Amino acid sequence: MARNQCSLELVLWIWRFCPPPTLLIFISTCKWYHKILTTDTHLSALIWSRARLNCLHQVPCPPQGVSEYEHARFIFGTGPCVICEKPTSRFPFSYAQQVKLCNSVKCFYELRDSRDHHLQVDCHGQGSVVFKKMLSWLENGAVRLVGFDVRLRYTMRCHSDALFKEYKQQEASLTSEKLNKWCSDRIRDKLQSGKDCSFTL
Repeated sequence: MARNQCSLELVLWIWRFCPPPTLLIFISTCKWYHKILTTDTHLSALIWSRARLNCLHQVPCPPQGVSEYEHARFIFGTGPCVICEKPTSRFPFSYAQQVKLCNSVKCFYELRDSRDHHLQVDCHGQGSVVFKKMLSWLENGAVRLVGFDVRLRYTMRCHSDALFKEYKQQEASLTSEKLNKWCSDRIRDKLQSGKDCSFTL
């Protein structure tokens, strides 16, 4: 749809009801839409923050220093698998280290066993992937989002309303640190029970 065929007001009204994956599709349809949605402006932030509310289960806010668009693009967009580099639209394997992993079992085991990568699991059972080429960046404290990472992973894997309702109850009563631990404990319990393979650290 050309710019002169649709007013900005009408486009913004339509976007009020769109979740992030739909907005990502709009980006590729028109240079005008691309500029509005990808430029780091107050309007763009409002559009994407509204889109987060249109998800089945509310997506956590982006951490400091990450724009709403970058946040949505990494979570819902297509990116290269860290191992085979093939495009994948799966949710991030680790938000903290900006890692996506395709659904190939071979890639998972290569990531786990590779000498160039290693999995780090802390005392709360939170998993993150650290690459050698990223070590200096991580050690400088450029990104420490493990707490956010585990909350994101839990809320995006709540496949039932009951699970999500339980999360919201905990969110209202727990401190951020205790909520992180609660989420990671629940994820670990899911993994150990083997009942839900989507809870992947």
